Amino acid sequence: MTGTWINMAAIIAGAVLGMLAKKGIPRRVEESLTRIQGLAVGLIGLNGVIASMFTVDADGGISDSGGLLLLVSLVLDALWANCCESMTGSAIWEI
Repeated sequence: MTGTWINMAAIIAGAVLGMLAKKGIPRRVEESLTRIQGLAVGLIGLNGVIASMFTVDADGGISDSGGLLLLVSLVLDALWANCCESMTGSAIWEI
């Protein structure tokens, strides 16, 4: 339970520091940091998916599962993003 409180305090402190420091960060740097954070989160998520997809058998062979689910999820995400973009006129995420 102590870890939860420490985590909460760290998040609040980081948010306050970010709000204070935001005024001094140029817009270009802020956009770059946002893109880098998005890329990092995506790679962490992809790493977790791939790590749980592949397993090593007792005889040393590699087997996979969930590849089709990953593909369907990515397709649905792209469709959802295009749907939201056409409704709002702006992209949810831009690369």
